[in-house]
Amino acid sequence: MQCDFFLGATSLILDGDASILSLQQVCINGEEISGDTKMQVEQDKLTIHNVTEPAEIRITTRFNAKENTELAGLYKSGDNFCTQCEAEGFRRITYFPDRPDVMSTYTTTIHADREKFPVMLSNGNLVSKQKVSSKDSSMHSATWHDPWPKPSYLFALVAGNLTATRDTFCTQSGKNVDLVIWTDPHNAHLTAHAMYSLQRAMKWDEDRFGLEYDLDLFNIVAVDDFNMGAMENKSLNVFNSRLVLASPDTATDLSYEQIESVVGHEYFHNWTGNRITCRDWFQLSLKEGLTVFRDQEFTMDLHSRPVARINDVRNLRSRQFAEDKSGMSHPVRPISYEKIDNFYTATIYEKGAEVIRMYYTLLGKEKFRKAIDLYFERHDGQACTTDDFFAVMSEVSSVPLDGFERWYTQAGTPVLKASSEYLKDTQQLRLSLQQVLPTPPEAHPVEHMGPQFIPVSTGLLDDNGNDLPLTSYSYQEDSGQTITTTVDQGTTTAVLPFKAFSGEFLINNVPQKPAAVSLLRDFSAPVVLHYNQTAEELQHLAKHDSNPFNRYESTQKLARLAISASYYQESNHATTFNEALATTHGNALEREDNSKTVTKLDPAAVAQMLSLPSIEELGPLLIQDITDSPKDPLLDPLLLNGVRTQAIQTTAEAIENDLLQTFNATTEALHQLEYEPHGVQTGLRSLKGQIINRLVALDEHKHANRAHAMFETATNMTERMMALTALSHSTSNYRTDALDQFYQRWRTEQLNVIAWLGVQARSEVVNNVSKVRALLSHESFDMRTPNKVYALIGGFSTSPANFHAADGSGYEFLADSVLAVDQINPQVSARLLGPFTTANNYQPLYRDGMVQQLLRLERASLSGNASEIVGKALRFVQ
Repeated sequence: MQCDFFLGATSLILDGDASILSLQQVCINGEEISGDTKMQVEQDKLTIHNVTEPAEIRITTRFNAKENTELAGLYKSGDNFCTQCEAEGFRRITYFPDRPDVMSTYTTTIHADREKFPVMLSNGNLVSKQKVSSKDSSMHSATWHDPWPKPSYLFALVAGNLTATRDTFCTQSGKNVDLVIWTDPHNAHLTAHAMYSLQRAMKWDEDRFGLEYDLDLFNIVAVDDFNMGAMENKSLNVFNSRLVLASPDTATDLSYEQIESVVGHEYFHNWTGNRITCRDWFQLSLKEGLTVFRDQEFTMDLHSRPVARINDVRNLRSRQFAEDKSGMSHPVRPISYEKIDNFYTATIYEKGAEVIRMYYTLLGKEKFRKAIDLYFERHDGQACTTDDFFAVMSEVSSVPLDGFERWYTQAGTPVLKASSEYLKDTQQLRLSLQQVLPTPPEAHPVEHMGPQFIPVSTGLLDDNGNDLPLTSYSYQEDSGQTITTTVDQGTTTAVLPFKAFSGEFLINNVPQKPAAVSLLRDFSAPVVLHYNQTAEELQHLAKHDSNPFNRYESTQKLARLAISASYYQESNHATTFNEALATTHGNALEREDNSKTVTKLDPAAVAQMLSLPSIEELGPLLIQDITDSPKDPLLDPLLLNGVRTQAIQTTAEAIENDLLQTFNATTEALHQLEYEPHGVQTGLRSLKGQIINRLVALDEHKHANRAHAMFETATNMTERMMALTALSHSTSNYRTDALDQFYQRWRTEQLNVIAWLGVQARSEVVNNVSKVRALLSHESFDMRTPNKVYALIGGFSTSPANFHAADGSGYEFLADSVLAVDQINPQVSARLLGPFTTANNYQPLYRDGMVQQLLRLERASLSGNASEIVGKALRFVQ
């Protein structure tokens, strides 16, 4: 390690983890030092005294990588060595200033047995590879050099018996880049889609953002044991194998989509994360939020933009909105943490991406690209902050962004209340808006909560379902001055910049009363919208809105209103909204006369429209303004789950014939096509899967045989898993038969075994906890493999009927599992605790059951990772 400057310090303090490291030797400029007067080793650092000028420091450490079950630092996955250094893993390899703003160039030499570890990889380009000259030695070495300065969290090393899949990519400047995907030898045939995805990502980043790859080599390594999805180490990405390996027999359409997205995400980090990194971990969303936005745009540009946006918003609502209502609520830029590993959250990633998307909405595509270009021009090679990014956006934006920075500092999901009135005399529509902000969490106080800057994308529909053209809108500022903004000719969507606690916009030159107002088009801000609309208005929007996302959203709102009315026993409203929902679903299934298409609309969009909000989505959105009667905000999850199931059955019964006809039409259409994991096929399979779930939920005795036939005749994993999922929620004998068949056929394919564990864990069959407990002892399960833990234990927590069992058995199972996993891998155990952090949202029976288990965990000797989550969950209910 070459230390070049010290900023006046007299001691060099290096991060390290003495629980795993054994310090062997420290040398300064070739001379060994020892003794307390020259250095001091503590649990979390090494201090070297009297270092006042540039020096070469050589530190020798020893540790047992095989016993490193935390999978942070250098560890073994199977017979291979690999690293994971983000966020603070490098300090588990050696003593070093392990922080993101310390950027250095690295030369890495690896020595290993050439028979056991023929492949040795690190960051950058390969400089040399040598065999040890001695006849008796089986050792060899490889030296790598990365010319680009980077923080230690981007260091990577891999050594093992791996097989390479090779290809190339020619950059826009004509440089050939070697692309290599490394896997265990028996998995080499499963890498074609990942390689294709990498090439598409490289081309897309050049076309969309002008960003070219900056080295001669790009490596991806797939490992089975990995805590997260993947890691963007400079030129040597390490991936969870489930996000690299795919074939029609091992991966679903969703798996193919996730592989493409994550390969893109990690590649895009080369610029947004590696070339420009974050100054400190409080700025984590600077790289993650921006890169999530980029991988979302990648998916949208390559596939259906509306369907991709729907998927992104569903994910945001089910994960991040729930997080905002939990003990883990925190702003996009947190002000404190105990374990940074616990802050790789939906808020940092998904909400961070929504913040970037709001910039994009306000600036427009061209100016946003101009701002991104300026960001790289100004900050390439630097460790930056969200303030740096905000400054660049503000400089380029034609819309003043004052107040926008509060999206980084204020936690929680704002509630946007809206009402509208048509002013016939002046031919204007008055849109009244009010935002209500949540109380800041105790761990992230805000001295003064100011209004958020909320871009409200708005459109108006006439009686025939056509968009009304928009010309201008007016808004009265706090100063009392009325500002009128003209929109481009032909515009049918206006982005209203709402940045006060309350205010009114006047949309001018509206010649007739709109039949419906379409608000938050494309979900233009991450808020909960309260806007009273009749069933007729929502049906009108669902059928005619030119914005596909809002067409979907109107259907979802009908479902939420139907479920809410039933949950709160408002029977008249429940009947109205259930009937409207069934009609809307029937309309979505319509097909053109004499057409070969299965539905008029994109089948993938229809599948989304048919789906009802998940329990995770419903929680933060449930209370709707149907009546003025007070509503208990504390949820009964079993009742809510039952009401949701009833809504599925009620609507399915009303359109059962339509569902059957469409199911048969999709089956016939797919039968004529050779499997491909993209295009119209994926939409057809998604629709078919949605329908079979609805039919089995409606009447398993009548339709379980149909699902079993679909399972047995499936020619790809997507349809096979869709059928198995539908059966997993039934009590028919077909369920047991299909599960047994699946395991016997696929028991040697680890990705399929993980799917098999997950589908059983998520089952809504009552008293499933005993089955899941038994699977902990099954030959296929290994508590040391994160993918299997997430599938079985994490999957069980998403089953409302069993996790929230009234006898507390589901909560006890999760606590037992956390205690077991925490002894092996604290990062994984902490992630399992998420469901307990929402305890305060539930009625006393469920809240107290969770608290009982949290108190039990608090008394145990938990890791720092798990202790932080338990402590925050308990503080949330006090």
